[in-house]
Amino acid sequence: MKIMDKINFHRNVMRSPGGSTVAEAIQQLAVAAIMEGRGSEAWNRYMSHFHSNPAQLSRLRGEDGEFMQSDWAETILAYVVSAGTCGGGTGMSLAVEAMPAPMQNFLDANLDSTTDQASDHLKITSDLVRFIG
Repeated sequence: MKIMDKINFHRNVMRSPGGSTVAEAIQQLAVAAIMEGRGSEAWNRYMSHFHSNPAQLSRLRGEDGEFMQSDWAETILAYVVSAGTCGGGTGMSLAVEAMPAPMQNFLDANLDSTTDQASDHLKITSDLVRFIG
């Protein structure tokens, strides 16, 4: 699954009936990531919800050297983390649609979208429930 597809999957869960608990968890993770900054444990924890394989996680963590050389890289990662602050009470919940389409495409450019986990969708929900619990 592509990074943007994974983000949109989360967004759809958050906006669905009963999704406010997931939205609040993502919001807490996003705020911590912003406050602690890229490279922090909080940043890595937040970004770990939006990857399907190690190469994608490396990009989201800001560790993909080729990607980070782009003029867009830091702005794209800022969009991903700041979108998470739109939690359950805002009605927006992971408002990544504010990110321009070319940036959305560039986030996934030259990355394998193969998942390294058989139950990728189930893992999303169970990880967040464990975080909340």
